[in-house]
Amino acid sequence: MKVIYKYELDFLDKQTVDIPSNEILSVELQNRSIVVYALVDTDIEPIKYEFQIKGTGNKITFEVALFKFLGTVQIQENNLMFHIFYRKVVGK
Repeated sequence: MKVIYKYELDFLDKQTVDIPSNEILSVELQNRSIVVYALVDTDIEPIKYEFQIKGTGNKITFEVALFKFLGTVQIQENNLMFHIFYRKVVGK
C-alpha cells in the first residue's frame, strides 16, 4: 500500500533515516521542526537515506554531486535559512 508519511529531522548537519520509500517528496517547517514527506510503500523494506542540513553561508563538507537538493526551510521568522540535501545510502 502506498501512503504519504512525514519524518521529523533533527537540527544536525548529518543524519540517516530509514524510510520504506523510493520517492522523497518535500521538506517543510512544521511547529518549529523540519519534516520530510515521502511516498511510502508499506510493502517494501526501509531504505536508508542520508540527509545533510546546511545553513546559508555555512561550509559544505560533503560531496554535493552525490546528493539531491530537497528544499529550503525558514526558521525564526525568516532569519535563519536551512538547505536540505539527501541521498540513498548504498551498501550499508
